[in-house]
Formats: sequence, C-alpha cells, structure tokens
Amino acid sequence: MDTPSGWDTGAVSPAGNRLYPAGTYTARMDFNVNRMEDNLRGVPGVFLPSPVQITLASERVAITTGTPMVTRGNPFAVTITGIPGASYYLWVRNTGGMSGSPGSQPPMITPNQAGVEMDPEAGPYTIGSYAISTRQGATIRDDVPGAPVNGTRYYALVTLPSTGVRTVQWQTTVSTDVRQYMIQAEHRSRDRVLSDDVAVQVVRGSVSVITGPPRFTYLGEQVVLSGTNTESDTVYLFMTGPNLPSGGGSLTNPRSAVITGQPQTFTQVGVNPDNTWEYKWQTGGLGVDAGSYTVYAVASPNSRNNLVNIPFTTTAISFARPFVTTGTPRAVVARGDPVEIYGTATGRPYPGVAIWVFGPNRFIYSTADVNSDSTYSWKLPEAETSQLAPGQYFGLVQHPGYTDTFGVYPDPSRQLVLSIYPVPGSVLFRVGGQGALMSGQAADALIRALASPFIDDTYTTVQFLLVNPQIVVQPIGQRVVGESFVVAGTTNLAPGNRLLVEVTSQQFGPTPKDMPGAFSGASGTVTVQAGPEGLNTWMFPLATAAFVPDTYLVQVTGVTVQGASGTSVFTLSAVTPTPTPTPPITVPTSPPTTVPTPTPTPTPASLPGILVLGAIGVIVVLYGMQNKRRL
Repeated sequence: MDTPSGWDTGAVSPAGNRLYPAGTYTARMDFNVNRMEDNLRGVPGVFLPSPVQITLASERVAITTGTPMVTRGNPFAVTITGIPGASYYLWVRNTGGMSGSPGSQPPMITPNQAGVEMDPEAGPYTIGSYAISTRQGATIRDDVPGAPVNGTRYYALVTLPSTGVRTVQWQTTVSTDVRQYMIQAEHRSRDRVLSDDVAVQVVRGSVSVITGPPRFTYLGEQVVLSGTNTESDTVYLFMTGPNLPSGGGSLTNPRSAVITGQPQTFTQVGVNPDNTWEYKWQTGGLGVDAGSYTVYAVASPNSRNNLVNIPFTTTAISFARPFVTTGTPRAVVARGDPVEIYGTATGRPYPGVAIWVFGPNRFIYSTADVNSDSTYSWKLPEAETSQLAPGQYFGLVQHPGYTDTFGVYPDPSRQLVLSIYPVPGSVLFRVGGQGALMSGQAADALIRALASPFIDDTYTTVQFLLVNPQIVVQPIGQRVVGESFVVAGTTNLAPGNRLLVEVTSQQFGPTPKDMPGAFSGASGTVTVQAGPEGLNTWMFPLATAAFVPDTYLVQVTGVTVQGASGTSVFTLSAVTPTPTPTPPITVPTSPPTTVPTPTPTPTPASLPGILVLGAIGVIVVLYGMQNKRRL
C-alpha cells in the first residue's frame, strides 16, 4: 500500500492480517506513458531505472543460547535475533527477590560489549525504567536485585546490527546462586510487545586435588599439590592438624588462622584456562610437628567452619621429622689418605649438613650441600690428614631440622660453640684457646646440646682411627733362577693407592772396566686392593728368567702417600744340573763249550815226563785265550 511517505510495510487488511508478510520483495519503476519507456530504450546516454530487492524481516524476536547449563564461575552467551537496527531490552527475569550478596546473585552481563548499552551505576536509570510485560506495573529494576553496582549489570538495551543478530555474554562467579535463570528479550513495536526468553541452568562447579598414593614426606621437602577447579578462577588452600587453628591455617603460616571472606589469609592459587591448578609447597620452616594433616582446596575463601554449599576437596599428608645417616668407608685411615664422610639427609635442608670433627688437639668444622636425591658427601683431603696427629677422631653430622636453621653452631673464629637457645648466640662450651674441650669430651658436649628439646636439629656420629701408613711385604724365601712367582703384601693405605715396587740385586754397584757387571732386577707400580677389615692387599708378579743368581732386595713405597714403605729380601740360586745316569752293561750268556779230550799219542818211552806235562799246559792256555776272544 502506497502512502505519501512511501511504502507502508506494516499495512494490515480489514481482518487484521498483514498485507506484506516477512520475505523478499522486488520493486521497480514503470513509466510507459505514451510508450515513453519503449522509446527511450537504446537511446545513448539514457539509463532506465533498475529494479531493487527489499527484504522484510519478521518482527518476531528470538533469543537462544548454546550453553543451557553452565558451571558456576564460567561465562555463557545468549543470541538475540530480530529486526535489524531495532533495540531490545535484555534482563534476567524474576530475580528481584534475590539480595545480590555473594551466594544470592544472578548472572551479570559482561560490560563494554558492542551494541550493548547499560545504565550508569549512579543513574539515571533510563533503561531500567522500562515497563516490562511480564509483571503488571513493574519495571526492569523492579525485576532484578539492587546490588551490587545498584543492579545495573543485570539488564541492558541491545541494538541489533544490519544482520538482525547480536550475541551478548553473561558472567557467573562463585557468588552466583545455583539455580535456573530466565533471560528475557523484549521489543515494543507500535502497540505490540515482541518478547522471548531462554532458560540457563547454573550448576555448582567442583574442586579436585590429584592425590595419588598416600602422601608421606619429610619436613623441609617440596610437596606439589595440583588439581582442577571448575567453580572459580582461584583455589584457596589451608591445612588443619595437631595444634593448628580449628578453622585451618594457611600453608605458608599454618599457625595463622584463615578467616572466611578474607582471601589474604589463605594460600591462593590461580586457575589456568583449562581449569587446572598447581602449587609447589615448600614445607621447610613451617613450625609444625611431625604428624598427619589435612589440606583443603576450596573454590572460595571459606574456612573449614563455613563450607556449606561451597565446593571443596581435601587430601591427607603425613610429615616425618627429617633425619641424617652417615658412614665412613674405613674405620682405620692412614695419614695421607683422604677421609670421606657420606650419607643421606632427608628434608632437602637448604643450608646442607654441618660436619664436626674432634681429634687430638684439633677441631674441624665444615658444611656439605645435600643433592637432589638427598645424598651428601664431604672429604678431608690427603694434604690435611698427613698433617694430623695419629689417634682417635670423633665425627658428627648435623641436620638443621625442619626449621632449616642450625640450632648449634661455632662462632666465626672457631673458638666457641653457640646455641640459639635460650637466646641466639648463647655460649655452650669452648673448642679453642684456654679451657677448650677436645676430642671425646667436645663430642659428648655437642651431643648433649643437640639433644635439647628446644633444638630441632638431628645428628649422627662416626669415628675413625688415624694411624701412620704401613706397607708389609710377605716373606719370599729361597727361589731359583727362571722361576715366576708373586711378590705380595698388605697395607693400611686405602684401596686405589698406587705403590712402587722395586726389586734390585745386592751386587748392584760400581764395577771395574775389565770385569763383567752382572746385575738384574725389576720395578713397576701396583694398585692397592680392598682387603678384609681394612687390611688391604697388593701383588706384584715377578719373572726371574733373565735374573742372575744373587740376593735381592724388594722395596715397596707409596706413590701418593709419602713415608709409607716396606722391604724384604730373597735369594735367587743358580740351577744345579742333574747328572745323567749310565745304564748297566748286560753280558750275554754263551752256551757251554765241550772241550774234546785229546787222544794221547804214544810216545817213546824215552821221552821225559816233564815234556808231556808242558804240552798239556800249552793246550789249556790256548783254549782259554780262544774263549776270551768270544766274550
């Protein structure tokens, strides 16, 4: 319908129906009087009007949200869809009965948003004076709480852009009451009210602590507490336990009570964007006793006595008194060898551990750092032990306790031993100058001081005997040239020490030019090996194949420890040749030879008898000679 002012898009029929419902329309201008439009077509420089499209939006308003349920402490948003350029009143409906104090607050509109206008805190309250359609005779300000900021953050006037759509953010906090809220959007057009609402449920968040296995720690160690918090952007920590305030004490000062509503009395931890939190708790110097305690993580600054309807969680932790252990690798130490004292100190003491050593006319004090694995070590170097007098030495390792402060300590001049009780700097006994306690007496006095109930330090003791270095060579005895054997012995030097072994002939010396010089020997270094009960061993293999017979001197001396030596003598004999035995001669046995009996030749009776006898004798001799040749 055309009017003098243009197109009346709101025109209605006699029946009350809109003549132009929402949609897209095309408008064009026709002027074909006397065929004018037809005649102008194609004429250069003449442009005919082009049709235009016009979209009529619906007057109906819609409000929606993508988070119908929100955890308290988180934001949410609502989206208004309506007439482009139109303004809509937006508020949280039917909350006028709430006080606006913490725990009785509805959600609030986030300030400084584009297209979102809010009344000033001090007025005038132009927007809040709008008469709402949901309550007869009531305004927006009548329908919302009056606090805080005079209730101006519970409502706004929202102007839609050309798209006809605008999103508005709301914020919930730990002070927001847990319940369902109706967010109302309303627009008045002529005599009609266009409105819509959407429900948003605010639920209580949660606070958690990652507990894992039961927590057991030594006072002084670091404890890492972590967890999640979907309720607020801050976690409030406190602890309860023996001799602590009934409502709890902060984690940094447990004996100082936390007070509900006073955040500064709590240990506060910020929550990350992913709702996680972490706190590294240094337990040194807390001033609490060993025992079991409970740590609270709360979404708001509320003590243990005010946790009704407040999200919180707890975790148990047990504290033990820190202690120190120690040991020394050898109870007997040779002068010139190092003395190492090592062990474990729990509680990660910041000043480390103190080392006290008392001996004959000597007092030594030092400190040693404690490593991340709770171990420590301290060494009295070789150069110092070589200057100490032989005798019994008493050592003590002192742990500063959970206060991380040594309760007993020497003065800077190392003349006096002082205590923090009854007042810092109180003199206990003297360790230097006239009247000083030495050795066992000083150690006993120190132990009595550390045993005081007013000193939380702990300790352990160690002793070692300092002796002169010794090297013993075991007897070698009689040996033979060419024999291989081991020269061995014992020593009180520490394992790892190097020894020089020298084997020399006693004939070694000047020799005239015209005489041969027969000399042989050997030398080398060996390493001391650990032996039973501090009696360590060493061995030197010796081959004598190239040696000459002689008496030999074995001398063993310390390479690093001066003054340690040992000697021995052995004899090396020449090899005596063994005579080769002559085998016996065996005579073969010959068969018996039969001698024929000669037949007597008749002789003349005139032959003398002596001649007959002589002939017989010659025959016997010849026969015997023949037999001898056969043999």
